[in-house]
Amino acid sequence: MKAIFVNAYFGRGGAARAALRLADALRGLGVEVEYVSVYPADMSVLEKVKYLVRVLFDRLPGLLVAKKKIMFSSGGLSNSRLVSYLNKSDADVVHFHWVNAGSLSIDDVSRVTKPAFWTLHDIWPVTGGCHYSFGCLRFTDHCGACPQLASDDPKDISFRVLSRKRTLFSHARNMTLLGVSEWVSSVARDSSVARDTPVATLPNAIDTSVFFPEHQQQARLKLGLDSAVKIILFGAIAATTDERKGFSELCAALGSLPDDLDYQLVVFGADRLPGLPETKRPIHFMGHISDDSILRSIYASADVMVVPSKQETFGLTAAEAMACGTPVVCFATTGLLDIVDHKVNGFAATPYSTVDLASGICWVLKNDSGLDFSEASREKIVRSFSYEVVAKRCFKIYSNKLNLQGDIL
Repeated sequence: MKAIFVNAYFGRGGAARAALRLADALRGLGVEVEYVSVYPADMSVLEKVKYLVRVLFDRLPGLLVAKKKIMFSSGGLSNSRLVSYLNKSDADVVHFHWVNAGSLSIDDVSRVTKPAFWTLHDIWPVTGGCHYSFGCLRFTDHCGACPQLASDDPKDISFRVLSRKRTLFSHARNMTLLGVSEWVSSVARDSSVARDTPVATLPNAIDTSVFFPEHQQQARLKLGLDSAVKIILFGAIAATTDERKGFSELCAALGSLPDDLDYQLVVFGADRLPGLPETKRPIHFMGHISDDSILRSIYASADVMVVPSKQETFGLTAAEAMACGTPVVCFATTGLLDIVDHKVNGFAATPYSTVDLASGICWVLKNDSGLDFSEASREKIVRSFSYEVVAKRCFKIYSNKLNLQGDIL
């Protein structure tokens, strides 16, 4: 079996990392995977100019309407050369991942003639242009007067984009949507554009040979972190600036912690910036981390990882931390519900109560229950999200689509 993976970037962003890991996992089962990144990791000056033009074409329609800065993609710029390459290839299946930033148009996806899969790394494929809805359910009927655009036009760009997507899914007979969590799969099934499209759940794969428990004190020594205090960890891409990641909620929760709790907050994925919320104690910023071995040590150094996201299709940092034996405190919502088992390998707080989030942090740090959080956290990830588990699930989904019978499962 051969699959072609298509993603906007090679290694930039969470979707790219997840796609690369799934490709590696499938190769371990003998599946040939060709990874096509629309924008190469190293671009020439001409390629950079083309990239900027395509990104601007994708984002500009929303930016012209929006009355605030949001992530909104119109999906209007075609990439006929790539579609032709996919259709002429010897691949059995085409697997789309994150194809925004002008990398593919909405119509391009429907023009692929091979059996196709599209992983929902966010919910853009089924909305009128937003990547996360923040509770708005207009896409389940029809978009328009988009609250994220602060628009009062019932037939604004979100209405038009959703209408185009309805046409896409009515023509894309070979398409299957893959949610990375049960939550995002349910979002797809409830959407107005994909109600008649097959939807399956395929979680992100975690390389448990890369993310594994280290000795906590040795990890702290390696990173230059205080060995005598409790470490509360928080991190994500754009950790402190992406409102969806919940840094403000975390800071509010820290304000509710007991004054006698001796802890340090460690943040990765961001540097210190002016205007951040105040905390009782200084924050140790680790900056942006691209080395998984360093990231593993950061996870292992912590007593608890806090993931206070308002919406997550999956929750990659939560799964990585737990693979390293670190329990997670989160809000009991969206994709994180598939990862964190309340009071087993962490704490799922009432959305979006910062007081309950603080209670969860205290509950884990005190651990009066005597639970072995490290063992429970690691076991959950190995059982549910390891390479072998996810690759076999993916192979089965591909095989069912192709009507193949295989003994790999």
